[in-house]
Amino acid sequence: MESNINVPDFSAGWGHASGLASVTAPCVPVGLDQAIDRWLISEVIAGYCWSVDEERYDLMLDVLTEDFDFQGVIAGVAPMDHVTSAAELVSWLQAWQTTRNDQLRHRVTNIIVSEQSANSALAHGYIALSSTTAESVTPLATAFYRFTMAKQTGRWQIASIFAGFDRAF
Repeated sequence: MESNINVPDFSAGWGHASGLASVTAPCVPVGLDQAIDRWLISEVIAGYCWSVDEERYDLMLDVLTEDFDFQGVIAGVAPMDHVTSAAELVSWLQAWQTTRNDQLRHRVTNIIVSEQSANSALAHGYIALSSTTAESVTPLATAFYRFTMAKQTGRWQIASIFAGFDRAF
């Protein structure tokens, strides 16, 4: 994903300062079911990253709700493409990935679930994105992701992602 807007200098904590990374203390799971759900939420987030990197659109459609929503911004000032369904994201990524000749790898870390009920959750995580070719491995970008999760028909899916990238790539 790219943005052609020049991004001004920014300081550490721009996501929080702009109100886009509203991380709070992790909520404490209530009982074993919520603790297991917390683990499953992390697995679904990882599944999304795998689906992008391996161009597994079947897996992507499995981990996203049909009415999935993606929004993003670069350094708090440069909006990214807004995607309003899982099918639209698949189409967008298929077109974008045909322009690339590298292997992308998303690494998701520091997942915090700050809100959780029986059928919904809010989680934040960091993403480190790298590109690998036969010649080199190159870091591309870092970002925070805000995941809105929904439990539908007994399984967790991602209802929305907000991505706050630190720089364009």
